[in-house]
Amino acid sequence: MDFGVSLEKKLLNELGEYYKYAEEHPNDIRVHLRIAEVLMKMEKIQKAIEEYIYAAEAYEANNLSQIAAAIYKQILQIDPDQVNVYQTLVNTHLNEGFLGDAIATYEELASYYYNRGMKDEAIDTMEKMVRLDPDSVYVRKKITSFYAKRKIKPQTVKARASGRNWELSDTATGGNESTKQFLQQKEEGFFDLESALQEEISIEAMPQNLEGLRESGDGTIPGFDEIFKEMQQAESEMTENNGSLFHYNLGTAFQKTGRLDEAIDELNKSLEDPERSADCYLRMAICSRGKNLTNDAIKYLKKGLGSKILSELKRLELQYELAMAYKTRGKMGKAKKLLKQIQKINDSFREVEKELSEVT
Repeated sequence: MDFGVSLEKKLLNELGEYYKYAEEHPNDIRVHLRIAEVLMKMEKIQKAIEEYIYAAEAYEANNLSQIAAAIYKQILQIDPDQVNVYQTLVNTHLNEGFLGDAIATYEELASYYYNRGMKDEAIDTMEKMVRLDPDSVYVRKKITSFYAKRKIKPQTVKARASGRNWELSDTATGGNESTKQFLQQKEEGFFDLESALQEEISIEAMPQNLEGLRESGDGTIPGFDEIFKEMQQAESEMTENNGSLFHYNLGTAFQKTGRLDEAIDELNKSLEDPERSADCYLRMAICSRGKNLTNDAIKYLKKGLGSKILSELKRLELQYELAMAYKTRGKMGKAKKLLKQIQKINDSFREVEKELSEVT
């Protein structure tokens, strides 16, 4: 049997079924993601990207820009030459209130230009970074370091923001209310999307560990050569499990927007990566609890606790959620046992003391 011909026929049949479904269900955006996945397997990259872009724009039109952001990042992983997508992603982050993530996206674009010998374009991108908030000392130090290492005379930044400094306390900007209010007063030219996620789709989804770029012990700021090196390494690591990460990002975005069935479906597809399985099961359990399917939540949490790769913090999170699920089911003895295990390791973990008092 010619397995190559058999696989190609299978993919063509699958593609035909998806196209037919898309025609019959024009409001189901997610089918275009499935079409894109099949096209990727068939190595029809450009057609796949067209489907991804169609889906991303459709989600944005439906005020689901969190999902669109995950798709835009996937497009850039597939083809970094889609330069316009970087700016689209920047606009999405800005209008959601994630100024730090917008700056990190510009860092990615600068890396793209710099690694291809396009120095002027890289410099222009750095200047766009500082224009986002000229009063941010942290950003200006990074720009200054970039110019100094290459003996380039800095250009004068004429555009000015409203003066509010963004915070570096979190690698994924929290999108708090004050930030959203500030962005509502921003200059014209940015698209207006719906409210921000409290948590970014996935910190892994973008090589932007801002915490890792703090000042060193001698008070100096790492140069952009070091920053670009870190970004390249992160990009390389992401490519290895790109499919799993994409489904995880989509699952997280669907969860945050209350589309719980779709979230569970995407998270199931992300389980192929053992390093992400515990997170997947945890999110699937939270989705199940949101649907009042406590038994399903318990099933997922037990599977999560059986993951081969499990940090102590993740174990505590899974145990805590399992205790809450048992409490919901009226199984106070099991809930109490788990909460005591958590208390023994970390007595300040979430609301373990309060919960213990309620199940005793």
